[in-house]
Amino acid sequence: MNQMFSNIKFLATAFVAVVLTACHGYVDPATLPQPDPEPDPTPDDKAELVLEADKSSIVGDGEEAVTFRVLFSGDENNGGNGANNGGGTEETLPVGVMRIYADKTVINADGTDCVNITVLYGTEEGNIDISDGPTTRLVYTFNGQQTKLGYGVHSFSTTTPGTYTISATAYRGGNVASENEITITANNSNTSGLNFYHKHLGMQFTSVGCQNCPALSVAIKAVQEAMPGRLVALSFHENFKYEDPMMLPISDKYHNHLGESGLPRFFLNMRPGDIGAYQKSIERGIEEHTELYPPTCGVAIDTDVVDGKIALKAKITSATSTIYRYDVMVVEDGIEYMQLGVSGDYAHNNVVRLVASGGITGSRFNSGEALEPGREYVAERSITIEDGWNVENLRIVVVALTTPDGGESYVVNNCNECKLGESVDYSYESGAAAVAPFGVTRAEERDVTSEATIKCLTTGETITGNSFTATVAGEYEFEATYKDNTSNIVAITVTENKGDEPEPPVGETKEFERHIAVMEFTGAWCSWCPDGYNLLKMIIDTYNYTDRAHIIALHDNTTGADIMGIPLTNEINTAYGPTSFPGFLIDMRDVGDIGNNSTGIRDALKRSDKEYPAHCGVAVSSTYDDASRSGEVNVKVYSNTVDTYRVALYLLEDGIIYPQKQGSITVDKYCHNHVVRQMLSTSYKGDRIADFVAGEERSKEYTFTLSEDFVAENCSICALVIDSTGYVNNMNVCKLVNDTADYNYAK
Repeated sequence: MNQMFSNIKFLATAFVAVVLTACHGYVDPATLPQPDPEPDPTPDDKAELVLEADKSSIVGDGEEAVTFRVLFSGDENNGGNGANNGGGTEETLPVGVMRIYADKTVINADGTDCVNITVLYGTEEGNIDISDGPTTRLVYTFNGQQTKLGYGVHSFSTTTPGTYTISATAYRGGNVASENEITITANNSNTSGLNFYHKHLGMQFTSVGCQNCPALSVAIKAVQEAMPGRLVALSFHENFKYEDPMMLPISDKYHNHLGESGLPRFFLNMRPGDIGAYQKSIERGIEEHTELYPPTCGVAIDTDVVDGKIALKAKITSATSTIYRYDVMVVEDGIEYMQLGVSGDYAHNNVVRLVASGGITGSRFNSGEALEPGREYVAERSITIEDGWNVENLRIVVVALTTPDGGESYVVNNCNECKLGESVDYSYESGAAAVAPFGVTRAEERDVTSEATIKCLTTGETITGNSFTATVAGEYEFEATYKDNTSNIVAITVTENKGDEPEPPVGETKEFERHIAVMEFTGAWCSWCPDGYNLLKMIIDTYNYTDRAHIIALHDNTTGADIMGIPLTNEINTAYGPTSFPGFLIDMRDVGDIGNNSTGIRDALKRSDKEYPAHCGVAVSSTYDDASRSGEVNVKVYSNTVDTYRVALYLLEDGIIYPQKQGSITVDKYCHNHVVRQMLSTSYKGDRIADFVAGEERSKEYTFTLSEDFVAENCSICALVIDSTGYVNNMNVCKLVNDTADYNYAK
């Protein structure tokens, strides 16, 4: 096996020939919805207020809503929307005061149009410009999420339309924050009608010497199965404890740029900030990036093998007039080599063999000129296939890059992949409009929805926020006002709500007591785990959850001897788990490390009570025959609402005497409690019972055979009921030997 790597050149010096051509012709959008024609521009000297709606008809069910937007163009005579927002740069600042100024406050969300920020700091000698200072940093907030730009970066661009708030920080003998913020409006610049599917680039940093890294690989595969076509995975190997023959020098460059030292690490779209090494955290990251960073382009790839070289065409079509860079990665699957933490040879997948540009910012595309919307551009490359690469297992990944900070750094706007010798076309969002729901915002328009008043002329009522629902069918007319300006009238049709006839009968509503599932990730080999359990138990008792929070101990034996370890632990840990042991998972929702995390555990328990109250009750009973060591379990669920429930059923055992590492010693006769011995349901995700209507009770039956190694009198049955959110809504516990736990009602 080692001989296979002896002549592999992992630092590829591939011959790369680059030819860039602009194809004369447009992407055929015949099957895509076309944008409405842009309205005639408003004269500069005339103010105009426009009311828009994302739909013209809704069902009168009180739930479906129409959303309005109010746009204003013209002179407001308030001086608040021009350059140098935040005051003139000629003002003299008090000593120790920092203030920021912008050369404009409206940009196009095309990744090219930039706002330049000047950062001034007041001293006894007057103002000094510290915009590009080594400790000066711009911070922008968008949709409640705060992002820091690099030190000394003083320009900002984006591909995501919306409103951004920018401030600055610096170190001037102490930490200083700007006394003002600047609001930047990024207008939608998509005039092409193209709405590309967002594929996310996942960057895994790993090593053959990292025993925790295989779990991240399992999580990545699970995400790709759960979200097909959404994640393109790259595995960058590094030297860690052992020489890793799959290591590339550029791996360290990427990792240093993205930050978060240590292994394993996972980043999305070349944006700093470790996403986490678990399935749920990666899925949440993809969902957030999909919402916050919609792509402005699509990527297509043609590949072939000619005379021992990869013949590649990287194609990019943009929905906006944007400047792109691009890069090409050669990726190999199925490389068999050792891996710490795994016995025998291990198949390494998604391994990056070559980054064609040789740098972390890619190569220029279209000679650095902006792409014309709707027009396809092609970069051709020829890449030498290195000795040791398995051609049958090679894939090609192409990434399109844009800059968020005026060229200081680059992030992935969109990407695509295909097997070597094959091709892949552009992908579009399925079933979604190819244009923004409100059409195109002209550069001279400003979104004033939050400041405007929207009134229903039909009812005379002013709507709250910018959305409207109704339960009475009919025609409704709306009008907006902003300062002294009045908008056009928008008509909305509300159709009759026929619903799902007939409405199901509603039974009696009962007030159930909330019980909470507290999963503890532990191991007999883990020297910190006894203290972790004690902390967990202390928090439960201190905050009066003793009778309502139930510990479920999941033992792990992948890193040390533990006869209580079961595969289920690793399965749940991969999907949800903490970054280290001991860890906790509360109600299949809140996860974390137990160590010194009393606040996080307490807050998660409170969240179950306050934010996820019980809307169902759980009763569980168990019968057991000692002669056959078999039994039956009955789980009953009573719902106060319309929902779908699943039952996850665990068999637990107390009083197991087995050695336990504790600090620097081993306790030979340690008593282990709440230990998960067996999963009685199909999986931890639970078995579906049924779709419930309010006031309905359903039940589910299970049978089991008890292992000879288990002490029946020390065993219990733990029933978790999971609702449509995927979280535990309520639970109950009974003894295994002929016991019943009825519904728990609120006291």
